[in-house]
Amino acid sequence: RSVETDSLLYSAPVAAYTDSIRAFPDHAPYYFERGGILYSLHHYDLARKDLGKAVQLDSTEAAYTFALAEINAADGEWQAALEGYRRSLRRQDADQQIRLRMAFVLFQQQQHERTLRQLDTLLEQIPAKEQDYGLQARSYEAMGDTASALEKMRKAVHADTANYDALMGRGDLLSAVHRQEALTWYDKASRLDTTQ
Repeated sequence: RSVETDSLLYSAPVAAYTDSIRAFPDHAPYYFERGGILYSLHHYDLARKDLGKAVQLDSTEAAYTFALAEINAADGEWQAALEGYRRSLRRQDADQQIRLRMAFVLFQQQQHERTLRQLDTLLEQIPAKEQDYGLQARSYEAMGDTASALEKMRKAVHADTANYDALMGRGDLLSAVHRQEALTWYDKASRLDTTQ
């Protein structure tokens, strides 16, 4: 390890977990906790290493594979992130957060049909939220299906009438098809957040 890495691992608030790992090197939760702190500090390589060790020590804990997937997604390692989400889903098929994050990564990879399949499964499990419909709308828009995108964004606004992003999204979609109604939605959004 480099001097810089050692310095980081023995700095607050990481040092307590580093000491615990030295004392109990086979205790996965310590790697998980330290990896989480390193992730929050944007030290993705070190966080990935700790979470990888946690998974190695306890491959049955879905939280470890999910956290490792989150680190990979934050660092733009999309394929590794998708694999981590898939592994997490094999252990917790009904976990909506995992499925939503997986849909987001699929969207980032422009795999829109797969994004929609994940969201359809998610919407079968839970009452829809504006973010689910919003991501569906963005996927349909990217596929060139403006009518479906508008319908999903309408549902997003209906799910949360005080969501700035949903209001702006509806306005943007209406504007893209040159409908005057877009101004109404922009006006609603601007009244909701005057700082934008």
